[in-house]
Amino acid sequence: MKKDDLAIERVKKIVEQAENLRMKSAAVPLSDLKTILMFCDLAKVPPHSEMPPKLAPSR
Repeated sequence: MKKDDLAIERVKKIVEQAENLRMKSAAVPLSDLKTILMFCDLAKVPPHSEMPPKLAPSR
């Protein structure tokens, strides 16, 4: 499983646990939040357009 997939799975688990305990908030590791935000940014990029510089793969 890739690092990105693990981050998403960890966040899903935290959300499920928080919901089961009827919590209104939960602590999520910053690295996992950054991964999810990266996916959100990528989802907003129109198909066939250039990636924003900060999201472009490093060379």
